Amino acid sequence: MHTIYIYFGYSYRAISYGIRWVTRSHFSHVEVQIDGECYSSSGSLGVYKRSYEKLRKSQDVLETWVTQINDQQKAALIDFLIRQWGKKYDYISALGLGLWRRNWLNDHNKWFCSELIDAAFKSAQAPLTNNDFASHRLTPNDLRTSLAIKREKVEKNIHNKAWWRKLILFG
Repeated sequence: MHTIYIYFGYSYRAISYGIRWVTRSHFSHVEVQIDGECYSSSGSLGVYKRSYEKLRKSQDVLETWVTQINDQQKAALIDFLIRQWGKKYDYISALGLGLWRRNWLNDHNKWFCSELIDAAFKSAQAPLTNNDFASHRLTPNDLRTSLAIKREKVEKNIHNKAWWRKLILFG
């Protein structure tokens, strides 16, 4: 069995506050770590792979969750994520999600973070959510409620920013 890390986070930047407000979610971002590499999607990069250190630098609050998968599921998870590299961010589904979960069309050539992570685990036959849930309808907070993952640790104010800087300058 392989331990897979899933990170839920947010930053003190205005865009993170905006995403959390629109989606009514405690978190604005989610990434999965496999063999030391983190995978996700963002508006500026689309689907990407990066180091854990870069993830940690981008977030001010980070929760670490874990799950266990077998060899076949791990191979399928990596394969799915690699096939998504370079695809664009799914602004339309993200906007639909923010607009009170309207059922907008889903485009599998584009992904937002929680949509990508949920679809990857479903593709690997290790779903985090019930298969009846459409991946393009899920926020990071929705994934965080999964019974398939267990919280390991919480890091708050990672970069030790002063309270006034968090409020006034948005990080």
